[in-house]
Amino acid sequence: MMRFRRWGLVLGLISGCAAAGAGGSDAGRDAGRDAGRDGGGEFRDASARNDGSVDADVAVDAEVDAGSDAGPDDGGVDAGTDAGGADAGTDAGTDAGTTPTLVVDGVVTDAEWMGGTRITNSVPTNWGAAQNRLDALRTHVSGGRLWIAVEGLVETTNAIVVYVDTDLPDTTTGLSSFTMLTDSMGSLDNALSANFVNPANFYVDFAWGTRAMGTDVAPVTNDTMSGFDDRIGWKDVVMGGGGDFSWLGFGDAPVACGATACETSIALSRIGASSGDQIAMFVRLTNAAGDAFNSAQRLPEDGTAFDTQNVGMVHVVDVP
Repeated sequence: MMRFRRWGLVLGLISGCAAAGAGGSDAGRDAGRDAGRDGGGEFRDASARNDGSVDADVAVDAEVDAGSDAGPDDGGVDAGTDAGGADAGTDAGTDAGTTPTLVVDGVVTDAEWMGGTRITNSVPTNWGAAQNRLDALRTHVSGGRLWIAVEGLVETTNAIVVYVDTDLPDTTTGLSSFTMLTDSMGSLDNALSANFVNPANFYVDFAWGTRAMGTDVAPVTNDTMSGFDDRIGWKDVVMGGGGDFSWLGFGDAPVACGATACETSIALSRIGASSGDQIAMFVRLTNAAGDAFNSAQRLPEDGTAFDTQNVGMVHVVDVP
């Protein structure tokens, strides 16, 4: 089940976060999350956070979509996204009554994502409808993996960025403040190092994004067969304390961007998520430098027109 959390009605919950401490991780919760992180020391500020006070700190939207487009949608994007011969392979077998299979290929259809959640954006883009926009976010947990799709467009001078807290109530791992994201070495790193103001209990663990879209932009992260494109992929932002992001390879987290959508999936075990956990995320548009916050769009929407630097709502996926 998907929920959103709204924190804008709670005063004083977003403030500058102190640098993360270096204490030990919770042995039960962090065993999975720290796997592959060279020991993965924690980077949370243990001195001034509200452990467990999630309902008071992070907003969850009450809309539950369960695979249908219950939100506002002008219809134009869906028609263009779902039309065309590219869908034939993805949708093959669906009409025959077989269970649709999720495929990371950058082609998004309602048939393929049946059973998932889709939230839409009703605010028109102010960055050019044919260049940069956020149309919808889809999520699904299936086959022991978290599946995410972002429908929209982005120019190579800008970026679609997605930030993930792999266990929203947990305050023992992740980065407590986006000011700690300072990696500027890679093409995508600079964009991901954007200084968004996160809700108090949203501690970012992973981020993924793209600065490139197109029908031939294939799964790229560490897929040596298709080549490596450092403009697209997943990053472990906790490793290196936010100053040196670590790539998640194609084998762990394939990403594909087509003409009007990006798809990705990642094993729940790779991000340390298990049954009963709440995975939270939000999506933004920014520029390649990660310092543009004036886009009118965000996913999920939170009712504010241009204050996209402050994150007023996150999308929550419950792990069954």
